[in-house]
Amino acid sequence: KFAAVAETVGLSYEYATAALATITDTTRQSADVVGNALKTLFARIQGLKLGETLEDGVDLNKYSAALKAVGVDVLTANGELRNMDDILNDLAAKWDTIGKAE
Repeated sequence: KFAAVAETVGLSYEYATAALATITDTTRQSADVVGNALKTLFARIQGLKLGETLEDGVDLNKYSAALKAVGVDVLTANGELRNMDDILNDLAAKWDTIGKAE
């Protein structure tokens, strides 16, 4: 479900399959549920680059700001969307320091 979106945001096939397997194993959710969640996540992160606003009025820069607040940049210094592998690796490195509110 998320392979096409994952590829457009720079997530490698290897990383995508590892993420799917890990999340499915950890959460005990079906691969279908996890794949749909990842598809939504990646589509929203891709929307950060495009400056989109969701149908419910949420500005996607809100997500970029939240990630930046915990030390994860989704854009390069040139304003290009970073590869998803790199974004997720940065977030994983900070995961143990992030509280539930964050």
